[in-house]
Amino acid sequence: MAKWQADLTACLKKKGVDLPPQPTAKGGSGTGTELAAIDPGTVDLDALSAASRECTKTIGQPPINPDKSGRKELEALQKKQVIFAKCMRDAGYNFPDPEPLPDEENGAMSGSVAAPVRPGDYDEKTMKECGAKAGFDQKGAN
Repeated sequence: MAKWQADLTACLKKKGVDLPPQPTAKGGSGTGTELAAIDPGTVDLDALSAASRECTKTIGQPPINPDKSGRKELEALQKKQVIFAKCMRDAGYNFPDPEPLPDEENGAMSGSVAAPVRPGDYDEKTMKECGAKAGFDQKGAN
């Protein structure tokens, strides 16, 4: 996964999207660039989305962590994303569910990411309420 992440970061940079270093999944202050952890205020999300699509055509989808606990974490995150999406729809927004996770035999996590939420697209109070209902903490992390 680390090699794929480095390849993605290099490809995105070539396409004009320079991602700031992000905390590692273990809570450290590494140089990872996990898309789920990117602050939308620091990156042009439209450019990131377009560059990401192009890069995954070149380098492929990210590998699934062979550690089954990683799969369980993705499933738990997706359940939260579905609860959040339903809450947003109940509040009157046209908010899609996340893509379904691929089968475990599939070697990619192509469906594990929900659509990006851009600041200003939705009422902040509603987003906080739905985030709390879904079990996300104040910073939007799981």
